[in-house]
Amino acid sequence: MKAPTSYTTARQQQVELLHHEADRLFDLNWLFCTLCRWQQQSVSALDPAKPEDFSTYLNQPACQFATSLLKHKADAIDEIRQLIDNAFEGEMPLQQLFDRREQLIDELCEMGFALNWNNVRPENDSWMRFACRMPFGSAEGEKAIGSFFQLICQIALITDVFDHRGARYGFDIDYSHFDQVTRPYAVKATLRLGSEPFDEMEKFHTEKAQKLWKKLQAAGLLDDHCQPVKGTTWAVRAVIADRIASELGLINKWKSIGCFWNLNDEALRSAYNKAWGELSTMKLQDKLKAILG
Repeated sequence: MKAPTSYTTARQQQVELLHHEADRLFDLNWLFCTLCRWQQQSVSALDPAKPEDFSTYLNQPACQFATSLLKHKADAIDEIRQLIDNAFEGEMPLQQLFDRREQLIDELCEMGFALNWNNVRPENDSWMRFACRMPFGSAEGEKAIGSFFQLICQIALITDVFDHRGARYGFDIDYSHFDQVTRPYAVKATLRLGSEPFDEMEKFHTEKAQKLWKKLQAAGLLDDHCQPVKGTTWAVRAVIADRIASELGLINKWKSIGCFWNLNDEALRSAYNKAWGELSTMKLQDKLKAILG
């Protein structure tokens, strides 16, 4: 049995974030749709009269990333079908699938560059910046990248099943038991505040929190993943974060919300201090009060 990897505190937080935010970070729809759309736009922008441009495009890390990931998707689907087949032979298929996804994420974390996946967002080109940091160009690097693509695809496909899309793979899944799946990271990801471990992640998954997210989403302040919508300024993020902390009773609001939103907690704190007393801030606070009651 493989010995558990020893991580620094900072890296352990990255590992926990990948587990905790897996439903968002490995969402199949944005993962492949974004890559396909980017490929189509990039190719259509090329000049057919300049084949050297196309050659340059194919050698770009972002293009290599998108092409390789899409290539691995078909193989991953076959593997996930087999995994689902095996899981449904047991008594708790959804639990077995979830446990397998946790194992795959742990394997992904063994690759140092993969930990930066938690910075990727579907609404911008962050995934292309991630691609540019991958070790293309060497035999050892290509092997690691192949393993990365395989794991990403498998995790994304399992996540797709969790998103009530099991029918895509020919399975009639009873999702009524999904809430009973034990999710150790998703419910109790550990934050290290100072030198003492502190856990507030469970507060983001309570019934009260779910009602809060729905109200903020309906008002257009948060997206479907409970993250600030694209284009939200740091000041607005900070004011919303402050209100969320008040509603959920967060003790260390900047650390906790910074982790939940994958944002720098000190930047949130600084933005809030700078915005304090501004007319726009007071108007937003009044708006939040009206939205949340």
